[in-house]
Amino acid sequence: MTTVEFDTSTGAVDETQMDRNCAVSLRNVTKRYRKGNRDVLALDSVDLTIRAGERLALIGESGSGKSTIGKLVLGQIGADEGDVDVLGTGTLGGKDRTRQLARRVGFVFQQPFDSLDPRMKVGSSLAEPLRIHRRDLSKAEIAERVSDGLAAVGLPREFVSRYPGQLSGGQAQRVCIARALMLQPDLLVLDEPTSALDATSQREVLRLLCDLHSAREIAWLFITHDLRVAEAITDTTAVLRHGVMVEYGPTVEVLGNPVTDYARRLIDASLGSGLHASEPAPVAGGAAL
Repeated sequence: MTTVEFDTSTGAVDETQMDRNCAVSLRNVTKRYRKGNRDVLALDSVDLTIRAGERLALIGESGSGKSTIGKLVLGQIGADEGDVDVLGTGTLGGKDRTRQLARRVGFVFQQPFDSLDPRMKVGSSLAEPLRIHRRDLSKAEIAERVSDGLAAVGLPREFVSRYPGQLSGGQAQRVCIARALMLQPDLLVLDEPTSALDATSQREVLRLLCDLHSAREIAWLFITHDLRVAEAITDTTAVLRHGVMVEYGPTVEVLGNPVTDYARRLIDASLGSGLHASEPAPVAGGAAL
């Protein structure tokens, strides 16, 4: 992975260090929200790059702008200023860009049961993206892909006939991951995907994500409050504070030797508060959690 030079004084990335093999590119992006009679600045001149196959953790306190970046990448909102390019769709407009993002970007959110229609069986939920975006596939081919999708996340084929209410939290999140992967995306947006799970389910889902990344080399935008997770399974970490990028670089450097006082306080409050006291569980690639 190419190291990105980041100027903490300006919050800018050295573009001469960047290659063209980018999954996500944000350049000088500013976003404001209207609240009452005033504008609230959510992002202020943010630069961010995720290369193909790279796993980037986005960390910061609540309200720092993490979810806003996620929404920009998913195409749910637009930037007020600057350029957002996701998988080369930056030059497309309207429905063409929305269609490309829907086919090439998968997403997994914090609450799996909020992401699944309680009236739809698991098999139907997994088949839905294929029915919408792969109309060339027959019913038999869709059924086979649904079965393969369940197997990829460690669930038996019998789960096709279950409803979300019949699943545990960990099983429901596995179904959400399988659905996110049905169209074989090039990018996954993961917004706190394990924070609503118990400790055992968290470890299982993180191992699963790492195994899937090893097999498919999908780029990640991993939004998290849990710095243990960022430390264990991501390549790069970006730190946001009040909409400003204050640190950005290899995870081992950002978390091991933070430059700013803000990042140091975040890390001390998390990694330095006894969270490593329990026996670590191995994650794919030899990392520990």
